[in-house]
Order: sequence, then C-alpha cells, then structure tokens
Amino acid sequence: DVGVRYILLTEDQRTFKGRALNLFGAPTARFWALQNIALNIAPGEVVGIVGRNGSGKSTLLRVMSGVIHPTVGTVAITGRVNPLLELGGAFNGELTGRENAYLYGAIFRFSRERMDEIIPQIIAFSELGAFFDIPTKSYSSGMVARLAFSVATQLQPEILLIDEILAVGDE
Repeated sequence: DVGVRYILLTEDQRTFKGRALNLFGAPTARFWALQNIALNIAPGEVVGIVGRNGSGKSTLLRVMSGVIHPTVGTVAITGRVNPLLELGGAFNGELTGRENAYLYGAIFRFSRERMDEIIPQIIAFSELGAFFDIPTKSYSSGMVARLAFSVATQLQPEILLIDEILAVGDE
C-alpha cells in the first residue's frame, strides 16, 4: 500500500523569501505520484513496469531502491539491490572509469581485493579499452551507460533495478 506524494510549489514559493512571504497565503498543491501500490516479486522473477510518461514508473523504482521514502506504506526487500536509475548518476566525472568502479564497489562493501578480481571483467564487458583509465567526464553517454551497466552486473546483485539506462548508447 505504498504511496508517494509531492508538494508542488507555486512560482513565488520556490525561494526562501517567497515561502516566508507566503506563510499564510494559498496552500500548495499536492500531487500523488504513486497511490496504493502493492507488489510481490518472487526470487528469480523478471518484472517490467510499463506505463505512460509521468505515470510513476521511475518514482516506484526510486522507492524500491531506497533513494526516496514513501509518504505512506512500507517497502520490504530481501537481497542486495543495485539500482541503475540515472545514467551515470553515481559516477564522479573527475574520476576515471577504473576509479569510479572501485568507488562503486566500496559503496557496496566490496573489498579492494575483490574489486581487483572483478575489474578485468568490467573492462572486458564495457569494451572501454584505454578509455577505462581516463576521466568519465569525457565519456559519451553510451560509454557511461556501458560502464554503469558493466559495473552493476559484474558486482552480481541479487536485485537489479534498471530505469531506461539501456535506452541510450550503442546497441
């Protein structure tokens, strides 16, 4: 029974001054991005969420990954979750592909030694070659997508959440 409600600010409420001056003014609008959502997904199942633009698909994935918390209801997930929600959103553009891979691994509590074992697989799967050791700010969107997908899958999550990341880059 998960729901996510956003408060929509009017133009004059988007600054601190605007909010302060409008303390007793018109109430803000509320928008339910998700209402009464209930899912049971068994181990081994592959699930696709389909809907129109603005229907809450990305919001649902953000709730499932813990990026945002539901306004109402609860989410219970058993297993190591690896979300690919925003194209390279977790990468630091100043770091190389290699450095970002190690950082991403550290976030998921992989030891340096374990990452040393995984890195060759990430390089091979991503097909970045020499680009793996240059800053990701110079990568194309397709290169970032390949790196993100490669790192995420080589860390072998129990649950992989993907939101449109595969819609960019090379086939």
